[in-house]
Amino acid sequence: MDGVPEWLNYVSCKWSQLESSSKECLTQATDLQEIFNICLSLFSHEDEVFLEKLAGLNLLIKNSKAVLFYKEKGNEKFQKKCYLEAVALYSKGISNATPGTEDIAVCYANRSAALYYLKEYEKCLGDIQQALSHGYPKRLEQKILVRRNECLQHLSKLDKTTTIASDLRKRTGNHPELPNSVTQSHRNIKTDLHYSAEDGASTLMREKTNATKPCEINPRVPCASAVIKLHFSTSKGRHLLAEMDINAGDSLIVEEAFVSVLIPAERKWLQVNPKDSKEMWDTSINNEDLCCHHCLERTLSPVTCLGCCFTRYCSEECREQAWNVYHKTECTMGSLLIALGVFSHVALRTVLTAGFKKVKETHKQWYSREQQMLQGGPSQNQSRLISNILEGSEEQNGQQQDIPILGCDVTGSYHSSYLAIYHLLTHTEKHLPEHRFLCGMTVAAICKQLQRVQQGPSIPTLSTADKDCSANKGGDKGETDGSLDLKIMGTTVLRHLFQLHCNAQAITAIRDTDFGCSVVESNQQIRVATALFPVVSLLNHSCAQNTTVSFRGRTATVRASQPVRKGEEILHCYGPHTGQMSLKERRQVLNTQYFFECRCPACVKEEELETVGPFAQLDSFCCVKCKLLLQETKELCVCPNSSCGCVIPKTKLHLELQEIKMQIRTALRFTEDGNPDQAIQLLLRCLQKSVGFLSATHKVIGEIHDKLAQAYANIGDWKSSAAHLRSSIQVVEAHYGSCSIQCGHELLKLSQVLFNGFAMSEALDVIPKAEAILITHYGSENDMVQELQEMETCLRGMPFA
Repeated sequence: MDGVPEWLNYVSCKWSQLESSSKECLTQATDLQEIFNICLSLFSHEDEVFLEKLAGLNLLIKNSKAVLFYKEKGNEKFQKKCYLEAVALYSKGISNATPGTEDIAVCYANRSAALYYLKEYEKCLGDIQQALSHGYPKRLEQKILVRRNECLQHLSKLDKTTTIASDLRKRTGNHPELPNSVTQSHRNIKTDLHYSAEDGASTLMREKTNATKPCEINPRVPCASAVIKLHFSTSKGRHLLAEMDINAGDSLIVEEAFVSVLIPAERKWLQVNPKDSKEMWDTSINNEDLCCHHCLERTLSPVTCLGCCFTRYCSEECREQAWNVYHKTECTMGSLLIALGVFSHVALRTVLTAGFKKVKETHKQWYSREQQMLQGGPSQNQSRLISNILEGSEEQNGQQQDIPILGCDVTGSYHSSYLAIYHLLTHTEKHLPEHRFLCGMTVAAICKQLQRVQQGPSIPTLSTADKDCSANKGGDKGETDGSLDLKIMGTTVLRHLFQLHCNAQAITAIRDTDFGCSVVESNQQIRVATALFPVVSLLNHSCAQNTTVSFRGRTATVRASQPVRKGEEILHCYGPHTGQMSLKERRQVLNTQYFFECRCPACVKEEELETVGPFAQLDSFCCVKCKLLLQETKELCVCPNSSCGCVIPKTKLHLELQEIKMQIRTALRFTEDGNPDQAIQLLLRCLQKSVGFLSATHKVIGEIHDKLAQAYANIGDWKSSAAHLRSSIQVVEAHYGSCSIQCGHELLKLSQVLFNGFAMSEALDVIPKAEAILITHYGSENDMVQELQEMETCLRGMPFA
């Protein structure tokens, strides 16, 4: 489970000081309600005080001083022409400002200027309107109205130009510079119209390209394709099989997350500069600054929450939806939820998204059945019933009858629904007692806070219960309506918290790490949010999977990454991959987090052949004399060539490797700070040293080539950049294969370098390869695919191509 270190350490210390009787109770307890009750009884006033102090370090209330701070920092970035960063910093200022004040109006106006230079004209117009509506000073109005006029002309909205010019004169009077500004804008319309016409044709072509062949909907799993089928077995649990042959790139599942929570960055809280006692806030730009907190789409001009300075949205619609479903409850709890961790936040939001009424109905229907079957020594008939339910069949009158698999509705369909979420496995009995205690204490803290912040009908009432849920079903005679309701809430949130251990799905995105300052991709995959996808959770693991998962906002798309034959299982990689870890490491990670020993074909093959696996062979140390791969013992690395006799302590080689990794990070900082020449010199020294003791396919060598390519591209040495990218691609292909998503990203970089270096024939050779791979993994509508298509169209349109 995640959470800030202070909370994790606090609970760990409390566990170590518990009486042995309490530890024994938690060791024996596997019933969710029992675990929650124990932890709730152990949750003390001192625990509440500690959490209040911890949450106090992360107050998410609006602060007028922060508005001025972020405005100044945004202005600094704007002057350096770092417009994306300026936009994000102005947004931080807006989030802290009070509506209807000059501060918020100025921040909107400044952000509109940055958006204008980014050619985000629609968003610029929106911010200008916001600035005016919040009372932008009359003395400054002229410049934003001129900007609005220019935006409209860029957007070819000629019919509004006269109206805006008239409005401008009314507000500013007969300003001597006004006619020139308007006239100059009109002179530019012809060029803009020509550009817009071309852009429109390009858009039309793109829409045709993006048209995907509709696939038949699966009647039993509505968000899946009809080419797959839901199955169950006692060895594999619920899983998906190919109903017919599947081609690489075929879309198999398109599912919107039932619930998702954006992952906040490790935050740097308010600090005071010791030199001038000036307050300083965090200026780093993270997920929370770039994404809508509801739909997770990237947004440059977020709409802020009216209650806190943290939560932002892409639109008024998203803000309203979030408020009505869950944020009305979470808004005042934001600081606490960040301290407790994303998993606890997802668990709570799952209950709020489902609605308390639905949660109570589902709990009432299923929880008692589970306890009757799994507690108190089930009878022979109960054991048979459990087995039949798990296997999806029941014997009646001597004949086998199909019954719905757990999570299916009464029609036998498996939807992306709360019912499916509820039946995801918790593995409660497999969690260590310490972990059960941590989860129970975390949920107790949430429930205590919920009791304090009840503000309306949308917030679950934990002090009183609805009449239809107040009947005492065999509980203690002294149990009140409120205590019953509290148990349902706590037990259910705890259930989801345990489920997340094995079923949480990271929503990822490819993000530009240099905010668009480079002509060549410097992107990396980042974790944007943690979510629950009931249908995607049906996929079992393989260390050499046959699918890839991509995301657009809250929607996951699962595609076949290779051909899958009829009857074969649809498999997903949970993280450990043959190209990244050894067999021993993969099994250790999977057993720790997912409670199973992997027996996928890749693992079985390595085990049967008693090989060290591709990863260990590729990421090896080599002999400094004869270049053969060294054989590792417990403490030494020995050359297999008896005539060489080279023996090196493992610790020495690992220290040298760590030193090189540190130097690579230093070189990357040089590149980011605008000193690519220094980065190149340092990286070349790293490369020279690495080839002496690392295998040619070692990932560190591949990383050095990749960083060299980036640095050379920054100084316009396209030929050297391309050469190092080709070397990087060789390492990537060795680890992941020539059709892997990793290879696709490297080929995209190479395409950009060759395009910018005017290497026409080479670019036209590489672009289709990159495009084919990325279409397989992302689909034709992906932005990277569109960029490749535009480069190819441009090159083929040149007479000398």
